[in-house]
Amino acid sequence: MIVLLPNGEFLSEVSRAIEIGDALMARGIPVCVASRGGAHVHLLSDAGHDVRVLEPRTDPSSFPRFVRALSAMDGSEPFFADDELARAVDAEVELFREVGARMAVTGFTLSAYLSTRVAGIPL
Repeated sequence: MIVLLPNGEFLSEVSRAIEIGDALMARGIPVCVASRGGAHVHLLSDAGHDVRVLEPRTDPSSFPRFVRALSAMDGSEPFFADDELARAVDAEVELFREVGARMAVTGFTLSAYLSTRVAGIPL
């Protein structure tokens, strides 16, 4: 099982996840698509992918904060609210174990850089 974890706020990530998911499934490789939500996550469902929505879900303050942190890249802006990163990592690790993930694919779902290490799977 390969888990795709696109950041649903980025159209480029969602469209890439659709293409990767379709290509893997065409080759008979099982895929699980999961996201914390976002403006474009509905496109995954529209393309026929079942999407697991993970907690903590994105909220109206999440994406602007993330973009400010990405723009600053100097540590002055946090990427996550106080407990948001820990909760996201926990949810991803639980999903990986539940579905028997062998690897994960992401872009800007930054929590995946930690959750895959905790779960012992490649990113």
